[in-house]
Amino acid sequence: MLHIHRYTGFYKGIQSAGAAVAWQIDNHNVSPMAQLIVNWILTTLSYPLLLVLMVLAVKENNEEEEEPVKQVAPSDDNGSVH
Repeated sequence: MLHIHRYTGFYKGIQSAGAAVAWQIDNHNVSPMAQLIVNWILTTLSYPLLLVLMVLAVKENNEEEEEPVKQVAPSDDNGSVH
């Protein structure tokens, strides 16, 4: 089972950290082009880190095999099976 709450908490933590510094960037009148360049640099650097995280942390769990779904034959009103 996926533990989506962990991913949600991680996302919200990153979002809060970004919000904590965004007002300071605007306060120092940083140009939009400089903000875009920094954004692309951080995004580009994060891809190798994401790959490392996926390789080390994401594991496939095949221990719990699902039971096959049993097919039930349709029946009419008197209970006989076709």
